[in-house]
Amino acid sequence: MSPPMPLPHLTVLLVLFATSAAQAAADRSSSSSSSCGGGERCGDLLLPFPFHLNSSCVSSTTNSSSRFRLSCDTTNATLTLPLGSATFRVLGFLPSGSLLLDYAPAASPSPSSPCDPAYAAFSRPSSPAAALDAAAAFLAVTPANVLRLYACEDSSLCRAGCEDVATCGRAAAGAKSGCCYPLSDGSVWKPGDGLGAFAEFGCRGFSSWVKNRSAAAPGVVRGIEVEWAVPKGSEMAACADGAVAVNATAVRGGVRCACAAGLVGDGFAHGTGCSKGTSCSNSGQASDGRECCQGRFCSKKSVALADF
Repeated sequence: MSPPMPLPHLTVLLVLFATSAAQAAADRSSSSSSSCGGGERCGDLLLPFPFHLNSSCVSSTTNSSSRFRLSCDTTNATLTLPLGSATFRVLGFLPSGSLLLDYAPAASPSPSSPCDPAYAAFSRPSSPAAALDAAAAFLAVTPANVLRLYACEDSSLCRAGCEDVATCGRAAAGAKSGCCYPLSDGSVWKPGDGLGAFAEFGCRGFSSWVKNRSAAAPGVVRGIEVEWAVPKGSEMAACADGAVAVNATAVRGGVRCACAAGLVGDGFAHGTGCSKGTSCSNSGQASDGRECCQGRFCSKKSVALADF
């Protein structure tokens, strides 16, 4: 029988073991955090923080981050956002802190639906309106959307000047094209309100369109533009050095981080943070490929600081 190990030697071994275990845990945490801090891709789309594909991000930050988990079909590079019983296809991430989502199914509309292939009912369990309204703490419809409303009991909702979306290109003889309401009108709908507000006016269904910001392709595209934000005071809302928290426009109680002018990055402590860019072009891209600070969040006179 071998003699017992001297106590000093045993103490040294225990210290070395504890140090090694702590370092391994730190390495795992760092690896998980880096995969949740933006930079993941799905086809041509680069996911900004807090959006992610990695399921471990839910436990590495907070459970709230599960709202920002996306799915990527690598066979056709399709990025989707599941919300309740509805699934949205992500068309793009906009520099303004918004998402462009396509909610309409790829299949042709049923014979009982209006001629509009983008028609969605308010009352169905899988309604995109109900799904977005339920995610109001993280996502909110922006005033950039133009709605076509169907079977509204109150015709005063209808507005003029929406010729791009007021006609039904595949309409059969005698089919109704619905009425138009741009959310920027502001008389019935206010930023922060859900799309379900129109169901209260007796409207049975809708389709949503967003004006194309590309000068090369004017007109409208089918989809819903939504602003995203993280809950104020949450772990995800921690801003990096050189960044400030700014209030969201439509997401009530939501904030985003923004780097100061001259810095590049997303501004989030758990994202890419902020760093000095070598040069920024008019397209908002730094020479190293990262986003430059641009838009109203870079103007000290127009930033709505979250702490004020």
